[in-house]
Amino acid sequence: MNDKVIAKIKKSKAVFERYKQTREWKDHLEYAKARNAAKAETRRTIREYEREVAKQAKKNPKAFFTYVNGKLKNQSGFPILKDVNGKEICSDLEKAEAFNVFFSGVFTREDATNVPCVDHQSYTTELLTTIDIDESQVLNLLRTLQPVQIIGI
Repeated sequence: MNDKVIAKIKKSKAVFERYKQTREWKDHLEYAKARNAAKAETRRTIREYEREVAKQAKKNPKAFFTYVNGKLKNQSGFPILKDVNGKEICSDLEKAEAFNVFFSGVFTREDATNVPCVDHQSYTTELLTTIDIDESQVLNLLRTLQPVQIIGI
């Protein structure tokens, strides 16, 4: 960052602190202007830097690829892990085994030999065609309900 960007960011922070103290509309407008100016200056400086890196790509490919790799969002591989004893795990095979040990310890193993058998003949195939509802039964049930308090609304 150059001095111009740093000065605008500092001004934006100072104006924001003033706005937090006063909570006045004019201070908010001044903060919004300072914030937008700092953001615009930051973006302009980044564009200039990117143009310069692109111009120098043939002469300085290391700077170009360093910048490009910094912009990549996907990182390959897992970071170095530590086991329960604090020993670092570096190789991919050791990491996979460590994850396997952890996740296999979290879940319970079901006994697949004692699965109950379902008798489909015990189910009825009769359809429910009529429903008899008495108004007094509904009223009695409603009177016995307990009110529920809902917290957080």
